[in-house]
Amino acid sequence: MSAIVHIITALERGGAQRNTLETVAQLHRPERPQWLVTGSCGDAALIEEARERLGNRLIIVPALDRPIKPWQDGRAFLELYRCLRQLRRSLGAPLVVHTHSSKAGILGRLAARVMGNCHIVHTVHGFGFGVAVSSSQWLLETAERMAGAVTDVLIFVSEADRKLAHQLKLAPKAAEQTIRSGIDPTPFAAIRGNLAMRSETRRQWNIPEDVPLVVTVANCKPQKDPLFHVEIFREYLKLEPEAWFLFVGDGVLKSALVSRIAEFGLTQRIVLPGFIPDSRLALAAGDVFLLASRWEGLPRSVLEAVASGLPVVVRDSGWANDVAWARHLWSLDINSSPAAFAETIKKTLAKRRITSNYTYTDLPEEFTLSGMLTRLESLYDMLLLS
Repeated sequence: MSAIVHIITALERGGAQRNTLETVAQLHRPERPQWLVTGSCGDAALIEEARERLGNRLIIVPALDRPIKPWQDGRAFLELYRCLRQLRRSLGAPLVVHTHSSKAGILGRLAARVMGNCHIVHTVHGFGFGVAVSSSQWLLETAERMAGAVTDVLIFVSEADRKLAHQLKLAPKAAEQTIRSGIDPTPFAAIRGNLAMRSETRRQWNIPEDVPLVVTVANCKPQKDPLFHVEIFREYLKLEPEAWFLFVGDGVLKSALVSRIAEFGLTQRIVLPGFIPDSRLALAAGDVFLLASRWEGLPRSVLEAVASGLPVVVRDSGWANDVAWARHLWSLDINSSPAAFAETIKKTLAKRRITSNYTYTDLPEEFTLSGMLTRLESLYDMLLLS
């Protein structure tokens, strides 16, 4: 029996985690089981969902938890090696070990290599090299090269990540595939123009019906740069004094975000509901979607916003060109100022108001969840049946 073993650092609320869980759940077959290995420090609700959907095919490796610590990482490597060895003994060979995220991607690939007799696949969900301090960047690049040297297939969700991997020679001998981080667009397309849902969700969060509402759905962590989002909104208020901001998400920077909002005197204009079960509520309430992350692979939240019909303004670390097909997406350079974002948001909303025949964007098939799963299954077929 062949099997697919996915390894990801933590089941946080995020696109990489959601798509990994969907892959393990939806591509599972009795003759080709899919397993998920992850750390214990993740989102409680997502871990519980994984337990319900996967049962004993979910394996928790506590030592895999972040932050990065050399002594703890050594223990995580040994635990991953033992886990993979036990799975191969019970399932047989060959295995496909498919890793996701930086820490699990490095340790998981190296553990699979030491174990031997398996196919090693890694999906790049974005690189944070450009924002790491110089000493950390050298360490991260070195570790990525070590893992890249034992990788059979490297999957990219964006062309920008592919170019950076080539530039840094992270995995020169690995085969490459582009497989997007897809979503199911149907439930998001269903909320297009739903005025009743818009009114109800604004009422629940005490947001006035007729004010411009900027929406962000993102974790409160350094990659997403939530404090920069608040700076953008402060600038936007100078242009639209009646505007409100809805930031949906939680994480390690939540307290810093609350403090910055209070410092700017914006507490009465910014709503922070934390994580919500259904992001469509936030999208239905909004007028424009904003994502100003420091770096991204291919953010699911942007695809969801596009599918819902919202105009989208993003901070481009190189990935936005891959979604140039979206009619109402505006991207700004990574070094753009908060004021530049505010101006773009104002122009975006003005253009939407004066466009009588607003046209929605349907997602190309490769950016859908079904397209992603089809391509992954074809890859597994190629590795295991060739």
